[in-house]
Amino acid sequence: MLLRPQLVVRASVTSMANIGSDAQRLHLAAFAAFKRRQFTEAARLFRAAYDVDRSLVRSSSVTAAHAMLLSCDWATISSLLPHNANWPASSGWLNSIYCGLPINAAGDPIPWYTYPAIEFIENKLRADATVFEWGCGHSTLWWARRAARVCSVERDRQWHARISATLPSNTKLSLAEHQSSYVETICNQDINKFDVIVIDGDFRNECAKVAALYLKPDGFIVFDNSDGREFEPAVCHLNEAGNYRIDFFGIIPSYLYKNCTSVFFRDAAILSRGALPSRTISSVGPSCWQVMGS
Repeated sequence: MLLRPQLVVRASVTSMANIGSDAQRLHLAAFAAFKRRQFTEAARLFRAAYDVDRSLVRSSSVTAAHAMLLSCDWATISSLLPHNANWPASSGWLNSIYCGLPINAAGDPIPWYTYPAIEFIENKLRADATVFEWGCGHSTLWWARRAARVCSVERDRQWHARISATLPSNTKLSLAEHQSSYVETICNQDINKFDVIVIDGDFRNECAKVAALYLKPDGFIVFDNSDGREFEPAVCHLNEAGNYRIDFFGIIPSYLYKNCTSVFFRDAAILSRGALPSRTISSVGPSCWQVMGS
């Protein structure tokens, strides 16, 4: 009789091991299917893995959510709408969800700002503009295609090396690993005043304190993730410095999240700058009225 509890315990341990093994196998297969762009299969496998072991959700929830989104029949959805009127596809949002990078429908880099902010900014940017960025990445490449000169600073050495290898000749990327040198990089450029200053890296509250000193009177500041409470000192400082502020809440590339990108400026004339809405050409796709015509 004493053997029976031991047998039961052993059987339970074996059973749990099998459950864990089955769940892990399904989990790995789901990731593999996602990588192959077999999104329907990936979504099915993620669901099956979670049915066996719900704790796996913590390690893969975003990818699983993306698989379930991408498993929709987007080709059929697009075919039911006017050509290029399916915004998730024409903007490149679906493409960015799969790749996990901020890119548009053509695979070109775009900033990790909210989509409404991207469209506003690119319509206000002059071709001869100079741009300074705290924080580099796909946004640097995007700015470089639209501005005359882009100066950026990065704190992470590995990321600096990776981005440096992709930059065109009209860009300059500095490495500054310490707070003081990072914030003060803008002071050491061969450009005295910039048309655009982007606060999208480290030490944002400190960067905001010096940004306005190097901004042209008719320029603007782009502050990404301005909805973060940790950045309230920066937002308040820029407000109190006499700037107008527009908050662009919206979805962002490669995620299902809603964020906020704010634009600060002193000269309200910026609001009348740029093409008419009907004639605006955006890197993140056309509007419904643009594709359907008048």
